[in-house]
Amino acid sequence: MKRSIKKYIIFLISAFLILTLDFSTKMIVQTRLRLYESISVFKGFLNITLIKNTGVAFGLFSSNPSTVKTAFLIAITTVSISVILYLIVLLKDGTASSQISLGMILGGAIGNLIDRIRFGAVIDFIDLHYGNIHWPAFNVADAAITVGIIVIIWDGFFNKRSKEDTYVSNPF
Repeated sequence: MKRSIKKYIIFLISAFLILTLDFSTKMIVQTRLRLYESISVFKGFLNITLIKNTGVAFGLFSSNPSTVKTAFLIAITTVSISVILYLIVLLKDGTASSQISLGMILGGAIGNLIDRIRFGAVIDFIDLHYGNIHWPAFNVADAAITVGIIVIIWDGFFNKRSKEDTYVSNPF
């Protein structure tokens, strides 16, 4: 198999796996819980709580839901997806961590975009807390986007490849 095709296959499989995991976990939570209902998984640390987030990642900017904000967030997500697709075209072969990371980010972005289009909000349910410390609820898509970005940043700082070894100078 040509290496350039392999790059896209790894990327697309990563995106598909995250999208599938995100969609199925959201569906399970929505069919088993009512809005704001919570189930303790690990007492004092992890709950599964159904929340509809009208803001961005981890509930930021969620006050005052509006159709204008939803349309803006859909547009921003669409632009982000376009940038991810452009980056995978620029990416040279042999950087599996970058291919997987970009796939994770794409799968997460599409998962949350589908929610915004369907519900005007994103379904969140992973509720972490410890004592008085409480992290805003999130979902598989948010986690995948976060991990994908962290890996890309990590690679940027600690990977010894030069820019010329990582990206194609003219992809078209």
